Amino acid sequence: MNNKYSIAIFNNLKHKTYAINISKSALLVLLTTIIIFMIYSINIIYLFHNKTANTEIQKLNVLEPKLNTFIAHLIENQIVNDTILKEFNLLDHHVEYTNLVPVAMPVIGFVSKGIETKKLHNGIDIACTFNAKVHATQKGLIVFSDELKILGKTIIIAHPNQFFSLYAHLNKSIVSAQTYVDKNQIIGFAGESGDSDGPHLHFEIWKNHNIIDPRNLIEEYRIKDVSIR
Repeated sequence: MNNKYSIAIFNNLKHKTYAINISKSALLVLLTTIIIFMIYSINIIYLFHNKTANTEIQKLNVLEPKLNTFIAHLIENQIVNDTILKEFNLLDHHVEYTNLVPVAMPVIGFVSKGIETKKLHNGIDIACTFNAKVHATQKGLIVFSDELKILGKTIIIAHPNQFFSLYAHLNKSIVSAQTYVDKNQIIGFAGESGDSDGPHLHFEIWKNHNIIDPRNLIEEYRIKDVSIR
């Protein structure tokens, strides 16, 4: 029984034909190698495009609140109105966005420190009086209400549109995990628990896995910002 195969290779430029004899086992190894290489190449292409898509999505998540804040600024300064937004099909989106995003000021005070991701400071510090009332920046579900070593007494709220807000260094929390809160509802009182130099609220906003600067959403903190950028 003949277990060898002949593979013919045609060279159109030189008008020659080459024949290669190969055993059945070697042919199977060759075909298997080719198939594995093709699968590997397809996966590499898929992963590259998937990574690129995820990067673009992250950019859009960061850009969206900035654009809506810009629109709000234009409305506030009477540069555009609802009629103009409606003409560009932006009115419904803007109204829905502002009704769901975390835009309410959680505590009265001024921004004393901004975001420094290299130092793992993913939010802003708001200097305020001890025991100042802390409010939910938007309606949502309490997913965490406990004490952490560095952040002290901390509350995390999950909001619509994949937003999350974090409130840390509290003196007291008055909400429990797995309970719903409304926008502007009191959830605790500011303090200096955890690793803190004085009474203030450490406040973070996230969308999915992206850090959002609260000053891009909350006008009061953009105005009352004395931090070094």
